[in-house]
Amino acid sequence: MPPESLEPFIDVSPVREGAAAHVAHGEELLGRGRPKDALESFERAVALDNASAAAHMGCGNAQAALGRAGRALASFRCAAMAGAGHEAHVCCGIVLLESGRASEALESFGRALESGGGADAHLGRSRALLGLGRHAEALGAADLALAASPADASAHIARGHALRGLGDHEGALASFEAAVAAGPTVAYAHACRAVALLAFGRPDRALEAADRAVSLDAGLGAAHAARAEALAVLGRGEEADAERGMAGGAV
Repeated sequence: MPPESLEPFIDVSPVREGAAAHVAHGEELLGRGRPKDALESFERAVALDNASAAAHMGCGNAQAALGRAGRALASFRCAAMAGAGHEAHVCCGIVLLESGRASEALESFGRALESGGGADAHLGRSRALLGLGRHAEALGAADLALAASPADASAHIARGHALRGLGDHEGALASFEAAVAAGPTVAYAHACRAVALLAFGRPDRALEAADRAVSLDAGLGAAHAARAEALAVLGRGEEADAERGMAGGAV
């Protein structure tokens, strides 16, 4: 007789309640910026109830916050097996995408859609397709994301990148401006708008957009890269060189 069949005769509620308490504590710690302590709580939850999708998701989120992509991916996959649904597949896709594994990420986002995912899964597919240079398909996926969530700045950004990849610079600028309207505090949206304005020969406006991006997130390399390019076009070479040093490898 398999062990699972004994469950109706054993009161497992205290164990599950204990696991749920650890999950709740872990989520609180994660929200307070303490991923290492949160991970300990989530791992205690898994030890009590290995079938808890929430516990595995928590482990994945904490591992991701600690920069441990491989372990985060393993936890999200366990969460998917435990029944977390499309959310786990989306998280797997994000980790894979950030690890430069766009093809695998595309598969994960596809599984998310099969599991009932919506805007987040379509957006993930768009970003993965962009990483693979499949701009026309990326545009279609971004449009589906926007159909499900019209005010999603990230979806407008993905659409802008797809249009730029297809050579439609006017459409790209319009999408980046829509991203800024949808998310005025999203620094990356302003940085993308700055790059698009440079393509239209408007370095003055591009510099304003880049300045706004830097003011929102001084550590965003893409913002410094756009600012450096705008300064160079405006003939402010020394400032441009200094800004490139702050851009890192961003393009």
